[in-house]
Amino acid sequence: MRGIAPVNAQEEKGIIRIGHNKGGAFAFRRAGNVKLIGLDFWNQLKVYHLRHDTK
Repeated sequence: MRGIAPVNAQEEKGIIRIGHNKGGAFAFRRAGNVKLIGLDFWNQLKVYHLRHDTK
């Protein structure tokens, strides 16, 4: 997601979850090696690009 710091994600049964500050989590599903599909803030499907940052 553009404009946010790197986050840790958890994957379970093909669903990738990234926690947010309201106590829940955003849910994504893989679409290839570097893309994730999930809902945006307006409940529309969006494609996100997965980054593998290294330190």
